[in-house]
Amino acid sequence: GLYLEGAYAELVNTTFAGDDAATGGGIYAANSSSLDLMNSIVYGSPTGVGVLIGTGSSFSGTYNNVYGNLAGNYSGVTDPTGSSGNISDTPLFVAYSDDGVPSNDDLHLLSASPSVDAGNPSSAYNDADGTTNDQGAYGGPDSDWD
Repeated sequence: GLYLEGAYAELVNTTFAGDDAATGGGIYAANSSSLDLMNSIVYGSPTGVGVLIGTGSSFSGTYNNVYGNLAGNYSGVTDPTGSSGNISDTPLFVAYSDDGVPSNDDLHLLSASPSVDAGNPSSAYNDADGTTNDQGAYGGPDSDWD
């Protein structure tokens, strides 16, 4: 996962999957941090919260898929699911197992994934093939979608 302490981060088209941490499994913004998260997937933390925003920190989230995190998808902020393009659904990766061996995972999206074409619809964020941005690390203008 990602731990921010007193910092600013703008994350666009990122994927966090199966990140395991006692506090904030996917992303944790602490100590007056500011997090802008867009077109990203935070999935499957086996112990922590997907997006944890600590006291005094701020969060802006648009067009994200945060799903399946054991301790909850959001904490410290109002859950934005259902607004600003945010969804919460199984991302349907090509291959993913939470066995701690990243070499057998493929975090590209299956064509039936709810994260396909679910990113920011502005043409500035279109995938490399010209279609609407896919959420996650393989979407956006610098995408590797094939």
